[in-house]
Amino acid sequence: MRFETLFSQRLTSKNEYLETANLLRSITLWGIPILLMVVGLRILNGDDQVDSIHIFIGIIIFTFLAGRIALNFGYVRGTSRAILILVWAGVTHQAWISDGLQNNALIPYMTVILASGLLLSEAETLVFSIISIVSIWGIAYSDASGLRITADPRESFNLALNLTINFSLSTLVIYYMIRTIHTSFKQGQKELAERRQIETALRENEEKFRKVFQLSPVGICITELIDGRLLEANYAYWNLMGLKPEDSLGKTSEELKLWDTPEEREKLVETLMAKGSVYNPDFSFRDENGRSKQAISFYELVRIGDKERIISMFYDMSDQRRTMDALKGSEIRTRALLDAIPDMILEITLDGMITNMIPPKDMGTSLSADQFVGRQIREVFSETTAHQTVFAIERVVAANHMNVFEFKERLLGENHTFEARVVASSATMSLMMIRDITQRKWIEAEREELIHELEVKNKESETLRDSLASVVGTFEFSEIIQKVLVEIGRVVPFDTASVWRVEGDRQILIGGRDLPPEVSSPNIEFITDKTNSALPILQGKVPYILNNNVQAELQDFQSPPHIYVNSWLAVPLKTKGKVIGLIALDGRQKNQFNQHHADLAVTFADQVAIALENASLFSDLQDELDQRKKLIAELEIRNTESETLRESTAIVAATLEKSEAIELILEQLKRVVPYDSASVQLLKGDSLEIVGGTELPLGLDEIGSSFKIDVNEPAYPVLVDDSPYVLYDDVQRKNPNFSEYPHNHIHSWMAVPLKVKGKLLGIIALDGKLVDQFTEHHAQLAVTYANQVAIALENARLFSDLQAELTIRQNLISELESKNAELERFTYTVSHDLKSPLFTIRGFLGYLEEDAFAGNHERMRSDMQRITDATNKMQQLLNELLELSRVGRMKNESVLISFDELVREAVDLVQGHIMVNKVVIRIEDDMPNVYGDRQRLLEVVQNLIDNAAKFMGDQPEPRIEIGQDGEDAESGMPVFYVRDNGIGIQPEQHDRIFGLFNKLDVNSEGTGIGLALVKRIIEVHGGRIWVQSEAGKGAAFYFTLPLRLETDSVI
Repeated sequence: MRFETLFSQRLTSKNEYLETANLLRSITLWGIPILLMVVGLRILNGDDQVDSIHIFIGIIIFTFLAGRIALNFGYVRGTSRAILILVWAGVTHQAWISDGLQNNALIPYMTVILASGLLLSEAETLVFSIISIVSIWGIAYSDASGLRITADPRESFNLALNLTINFSLSTLVIYYMIRTIHTSFKQGQKELAERRQIETALRENEEKFRKVFQLSPVGICITELIDGRLLEANYAYWNLMGLKPEDSLGKTSEELKLWDTPEEREKLVETLMAKGSVYNPDFSFRDENGRSKQAISFYELVRIGDKERIISMFYDMSDQRRTMDALKGSEIRTRALLDAIPDMILEITLDGMITNMIPPKDMGTSLSADQFVGRQIREVFSETTAHQTVFAIERVVAANHMNVFEFKERLLGENHTFEARVVASSATMSLMMIRDITQRKWIEAEREELIHELEVKNKESETLRDSLASVVGTFEFSEIIQKVLVEIGRVVPFDTASVWRVEGDRQILIGGRDLPPEVSSPNIEFITDKTNSALPILQGKVPYILNNNVQAELQDFQSPPHIYVNSWLAVPLKTKGKVIGLIALDGRQKNQFNQHHADLAVTFADQVAIALENASLFSDLQDELDQRKKLIAELEIRNTESETLRESTAIVAATLEKSEAIELILEQLKRVVPYDSASVQLLKGDSLEIVGGTELPLGLDEIGSSFKIDVNEPAYPVLVDDSPYVLYDDVQRKNPNFSEYPHNHIHSWMAVPLKVKGKLLGIIALDGKLVDQFTEHHAQLAVTYANQVAIALENARLFSDLQAELTIRQNLISELESKNAELERFTYTVSHDLKSPLFTIRGFLGYLEEDAFAGNHERMRSDMQRITDATNKMQQLLNELLELSRVGRMKNESVLISFDELVREAVDLVQGHIMVNKVVIRIEDDMPNVYGDRQRLLEVVQNLIDNAAKFMGDQPEPRIEIGQDGEDAESGMPVFYVRDNGIGIQPEQHDRIFGLFNKLDVNSEGTGIGLALVKRIIEVHGGRIWVQSEAGKGAAFYFTLPLRLETDSVI
């Protein structure tokens, strides 16, 4: 054995590694607490000094921990070697430093050897045993030679010998014990693996058996032996028996009614007990649904556990049995068919040799097999038939399809027609079945002839029926004629046809079919004299005329337009025995008609005569009905017109608004006059102005548009010549202007005058998109309605004038009341505010007199200053009242004003207040220009800016903004604003601040007239002013001013 093999890895099974790793984990797991417990016990015994044993135990614990970590990485054998070597070295060191062989320190060698036997290979265990013995003798030698000091050195060799003997014996015992353990372990592992394989195979076999059992097409069930209780069954069994598992499992055969009688099953059980199995190839039964079934059944007696069971297997043969029965029946029928078949059957090779022959029924004696078998086709049939047969065989072999052909042969002295059917029977043989079809051919020919005759009769009957149905349901002459001629053409082969009416001595064409152009013109007629070939029919002498050689026998056909006619068939049209006309059928060929055609034509002619008579009566009745309907329609129109006129009169009487009255009357007018659009146009000087209308075309729908009156105006006769109305069927031909947009869609046009008391007010114009859309009657109705419109317009004008006058008066009354109220407030305020300074003057004049007598000059100067301030205040008040009174009375010219410049000028005028209060002014650029009195508007802006600067309060950053905020939605004027961030105004004071002498702060400077003056100036300019503000949030004054004024404002 090589040295390196002593430490080689001999574990070849993963299970060995796993067992070794588990064992090593157990050793390290329990070794750590045991070693710790040893240390604890030594400490409890008073050995609290750290000596070599404690260090050795610490190293071992550390090694155990490192070994567990190494095991996690799969180092099983290396970890085992490292731990055992370290433990052996520690034991040896401990023995060396202690009493040596006389101490028990070497006893752990046995533990190391035992552990190496469990964890390592046999060779490694032997190595640990040898080095342990060497270590023992080494210590003994050191003791004897004095290298170590011991109690009795002489006993060291004896102890070494004893230990060597013990170690040797122990090692042998351990070796055999470990070997036995390994052998038993391997045997156990092998047996366990085999048992697992057997169990896996058993489970697989059980699964396979279960799948086979369940998926088998053979119905299988397991039942009790004694009572037949159903224990298990597969799908095929449930389908075969028509049972359901949930309703059947656990029930006895008697409960499931699987046997007709209990005795039958008892007999089966006896047989099974005797033989062990039973086979029945013809098992008949009925399933749960009562259907009859055929099956092959097999019963086997088996022991499952400690009980006898019956395994039953059933193979459903119902379909196969039916197929076998069908095949047997088919075989019987085929044999009977072959015995009764009238065909001769030949078996032929590919080269035409007949190898077998079956004669036809009842001809076995006259046609024997000897005449055909062993001979070539060309020897028994004609050359043509032989070629057909060979060709048919080649086609059958190539395409593998049956080939059928017919041929004629002389057989037994007579000519016969045969039908041959050739099919392939094998790769080298063909069967040829020959049937005599001579009689069938004759029958088919006879049948075809009879069918043809029957079809002709049916066609004639169908044609006659259709003709009767068409003429009975039709009352229009031309339609009747065309339908009848079409139906006649289905049974009589004519080329052209015509229907004629007889009036006196004239024969008049009333309809035709496929006639040449020179004959097909309406109302063509001939004289019924002797030269007319139809005269015998018209006189009632003959039932019809049939001539198949017209050009040779009838002179009136020998010249145009009849020269194309060679056959002619004419039949009369009679009603009540009187000839009223005829039907003429023409043929381009000779002998084109026969007697049968003549009989059919006579029949059709009788029906045509009846239909024409019915149509005549229907036409007369229809004319009478149409006349009555026309009268009723006219009466309804008259009633509608009267009703519409009455409603229009009611509208005129009830409506005083012009546009509403026009719209309602035009709506009523459309009920009787079918116009597309209409307009009401009033005279205004030498022009017509559209004041109302409905559905006017694009371009004329703007009410108020006007146009000049000249001679080209289509309504000129009504406007100048006093015509009752103007009516144009197509106005575009009369007036080219109507051919242009937006009139180009108008063709019919009508104009009627609007007059009141003989005075022309204007016209009503009605437009129509179609030519001839209006009639004279429509024009007369329009004139009537125009009178109503004129009355409505006059009433509306009078009402409008009255309303305007009432409005003016009401405005004057309202203005007067407002002026009176304002005058009262003004009088009261002026009297009150003027009294205040007067009282002050009078009071201080008394003080002045006292101070003069007293010689108090300082007091006199103070009193005189008070009197001066009172007079100044009175002067200011009088000046402002004077300015207010001038607003609205003095006339100033309105000019175009740059609002930007106006604002900057006003800012300059109040610069004192602005600078004192440190107000920031922001002016918007590019504000629009306005029209008005520049001086007055300057006062407005100045006053608003001055008030904003005055009432800033304690605002740390006072600001005034001036600009434009869009346009007013109602007037379209620009909206200007003066906005500040001062003390603001309470919402309930918004209206009061514009009143005369209304001051929110009585201690503030000013007279209270400023905002009243501003409001008055803006209103005189046509604008308005309002405020948006809250207390403490600043105020914004908005006002509107006009962009233009047509006349000078009164300021």
